[in-house]
Amino acid sequence: MSLKQKYKKAEDNNNKLSNLRPLPEETLKSLKAYYRVGLTYSSNALEGNSLTESETKIVIEDGLTINGKPLRDIYEAVGHAKAYDYLWELAVNKLLKEEDILLLHRFFYEMIDSDQAGIYRKIPVFISGGEFPVTPADKIKQEMKNFVKWFNQSENQLQPVEFAALVHKKFVFIHPFIDGNGRLARLLMNLALIRNEYSVALIPSILRPEYIRSLELAHTNDEPFKEFIADRAIETQKDLLRLFKKTSKEIDSAGGEKLGGVNSGKFSGAGVERHGGVNCEEFGGADVGRHGGVNCEEFGGVGVERHGGVNCEEFSGADVGRHGDIIREEFGGVNYEEFGGAGIGGLDDSNPLPGMIFELIQTSPGLNAPKIAENCGIGLRTAQRYLKLLADNGQIEFIGAPKIGGYCPKTEKII
Repeated sequence: MSLKQKYKKAEDNNNKLSNLRPLPEETLKSLKAYYRVGLTYSSNALEGNSLTESETKIVIEDGLTINGKPLRDIYEAVGHAKAYDYLWELAVNKLLKEEDILLLHRFFYEMIDSDQAGIYRKIPVFISGGEFPVTPADKIKQEMKNFVKWFNQSENQLQPVEFAALVHKKFVFIHPFIDGNGRLARLLMNLALIRNEYSVALIPSILRPEYIRSLELAHTNDEPFKEFIADRAIETQKDLLRLFKKTSKEIDSAGGEKLGGVNSGKFSGAGVERHGGVNCEEFGGADVGRHGGVNCEEFGGVGVERHGGVNCEEFSGADVGRHGDIIREEFGGVNYEEFGGAGIGGLDDSNPLPGMIFELIQTSPGLNAPKIAENCGIGLRTAQRYLKLLADNGQIEFIGAPKIGGYCPKTEKII
């Protein structure tokens, strides 16, 4: 399968996951906790942390230490879980800031070395087994400014899985901190996926040789690394789809009640061990691979819904979509020429959103993007992405000034 085909497969899987919405509130909570453990375990294991996944769960959920385990391993687990929690606060419709990355590192590294937490390194470092040098200490500040600028400019121009891989690559090549750069790179990679309504992607420790080899090769050819990350994203989605499918079948055979295809009781209190996405473990009666996660969260007790991944968050009353192009703050409407259009599905029968949006525009012409998103019950970015798709397809056009105009069905002009 070519890289382009893998991106298409990831997009198709993402559309299937979007059809599972809305999920029960308890399911959302338990899935977030489930992958909080999974991502913390797998990312730390790649760096040699000795905690098993069961031990990781005990440390970050129960607040207990593990007899005979190094304190640093405990601190890494607790710190990574805190950074994971903060990751969701960054998954909002706003530009990424350099301070966000510094704080993300502070959350992870505070218990290990508070003097170095959230501080760019001031000394040179060398990567064992690596042929290529990382950014010199005196150039880190500027390189990180460039990285953040690139992130914000490229987020809506690149296919989401490709963008996530490049985020990882660019950050880890800078290597801005004294320690924890690999874990920060994987957190930022998953932030890129979450902000585009994709599931998180876990890298199991058993794949470490392939992971490191493709990352080192990315200095001269990043296609193998892009393929590696695409594979991890696809496995995440496949495991999640299998999980929901098997759970749904079990409910059908038991005569139970379906809640969006999922019985929330199946997911609560799962104290299972996952082995980096390789072995399948029992999770509430469902055999699933531990390759990834789901971008469906609840914040501050608010039941939330994500369109384009599985669910989309609501922050302070603002419905924020993760699967489209960013709207410029000064526009009440949307000039679709402002947007790049990478990585979206076509107008096919499997995805009802384009048809729903087009029908709304036909019956109520002149609506701007926020109103369309509100009427369709979808996120703003999701609406923007499909509006661009419909416009590119010649079905709609934006008429009027950006602040006061709206979308209308496109009609042929008689000359």
